[in-house]
Amino acid sequence: MGTIAPNSGPPTTIFGALPDIWQNALTKIIYIGVDGSYWDLAGNYAGRQGLTLAPHLSGLMHAPFKSIISEGPYQLGGVYERTDFGKRTLSMGVQVGGDYGPNTSNWRYRMLEQKWWRAWSPSADGVLCVYTRTHGWRFLRVRLAEEPKTPIEIDPVAFDNNFMQWDMVAVGLQPYWSKRMNTQTWRNDSSGATSTPWQTIQFMLENSVNQFLGSLGLLSSTPGDGLLHAGSNIGKGVLRVWNNGDQAAWPKFLVSAPGQAWIQDGIGGNMIPLPLLTDADGTCLVDTDPTTRSLTCATDPVDPLLYKILSNSQLFDIVMNDLGINDAPIWQQFQYFFTTPVPPLTQANLAVYHSDPTGSVTVLMPQQFDKAYG
Repeated sequence: MGTIAPNSGPPTTIFGALPDIWQNALTKIIYIGVDGSYWDLAGNYAGRQGLTLAPHLSGLMHAPFKSIISEGPYQLGGVYERTDFGKRTLSMGVQVGGDYGPNTSNWRYRMLEQKWWRAWSPSADGVLCVYTRTHGWRFLRVRLAEEPKTPIEIDPVAFDNNFMQWDMVAVGLQPYWSKRMNTQTWRNDSSGATSTPWQTIQFMLENSVNQFLGSLGLLSSTPGDGLLHAGSNIGKGVLRVWNNGDQAAWPKFLVSAPGQAWIQDGIGGNMIPLPLLTDADGTCLVDTDPTTRSLTCATDPVDPLLYKILSNSQLFDIVMNDLGINDAPIWQQFQYFFTTPVPPLTQANLAVYHSDPTGSVTVLMPQQFDKAYG
């Protein structure tokens, strides 16, 4: 009778019977400091660098908001006006050294505490990272909101304790958690079948009739009228990208130069013309968020403080003319604005046009969430 081969393979196929570290079911919280340092504060590897979170932590869930409701003396109930979303404030305690980290001498305790405070700043952001098996990683930029006010009641290294718990208040100026952006790229037909030379488009823009009509006058749906037609004189593409977040998102676009490009304003919206890009402009970032700068080119100069002040005053044009600078930067040439974000949990099909045979447009869709998980 032959011998029976010993069992090989995993000790169990039952997920719940695996070691806790393999199940990875705990909520993992990591902080990446302004100096690039890395701290496991909670989860499977908590305390690996010598610090852990104290039992209390607030501010992870739900972006802070306040509903504005008007009430009157002769009114039954109230009338909703709006909801204001503010900064996110996180209150947490961190435990330095003690039984929560490796065997900590007073020297190690001092160095741990020094390194921890160097990882924080009131004027620069670190990143708080939260991971769960159900929702993956989410990230929040945070900085110190105020100085820690925890009193030192006894020397932290007295009696070889080498331990201190600090109560901290951090703030996220942008209250939503985020994931890595979803992206997709469209490229024009390099054969030249769907393109128009840069010089031709420049001539059309400089034509007095088109100056009156604006850049939208370059496009037409009537063949043979001497204007541009998507899919014929210029390339036409569709970017399909998901907003997996639970908040509406304003997409961003990277548009190659040179050439004339158009971008659709949200799902089913109008085509928004961009200024004519030259080789000197380089790749252009188009941010559809109305609260940010709309256009930024790769070769835009970094203005010194004097120019930043002058740009907000009536002296700007006088100074620029005296310097012999007459060409407005791309962001000043942009005469339109975007009005429609992509709804949460929605696939967006966004049309884009580009006149150059090697032109390309890349969409970057932010993923924003109200909570650290859930």
